[in-house]
Amino acid sequence: MKRIFTTCLAALLLAVSAQAQDVWCHFGLQGGISLNRFTTEIKDNMTGWHAGASLLVKMPAFFAIQPAVQFEHSKSKILDSAGQTGILDVNTINVPIAVQWGPDLGFCRVFVEVVPFFDFNLSGTMGETKVNDYINLFQFGTGVGAGIDIWRFQLSARYNWNFGNWQKIISDNPFKNINDKKQGVSITLAYFFN
Repeated sequence: MKRIFTTCLAALLLAVSAQAQDVWCHFGLQGGISLNRFTTEIKDNMTGWHAGASLLVKMPAFFAIQPAVQFEHSKSKILDSAGQTGILDVNTINVPIAVQWGPDLGFCRVFVEVVPFFDFNLSGTMGETKVNDYINLFQFGTGVGAGIDIWRFQLSARYNWNFGNWQKIISDNPFKNINDKKQGVSITLAYFFN
């Protein structure tokens, strides 16, 4: 009976150990550039930046989940109600949750990702004018992209679409394009500590 118990316990420990090798976590810091626009009438993307922390959880079958919390400073050209072009600056907390798939090739991992995200707008200015009253507090959207892990570094790029309007639709809104959605490209470099 003792031998059966010992054999079963050893088999269970080996199974748990094998499963544990397929799932592991890495904590890291990330930052990069954001090329966003808030209007369909002006096609130019303007360069902003983002930085934050990320957790990479690798799963079996080449899947991984990578949630992050980022501060983002976005810039975009925008038209006001008088038809004048100005530069809009918006500060946002982003919470992207990347679902990745890609084979681990030993020296690197190449992956594709789908990234639902949530944005919390903190503040905005157009020139010297604060525009907090005209910006929706909460945004959500999705991104699609690809990337590569080499050693402890990760480089990724994705295109993001916001589903909700970034502006509040109110009568005294000074912006001309009140129904437009934020969209653009983000390029991110991450470093994982473990």
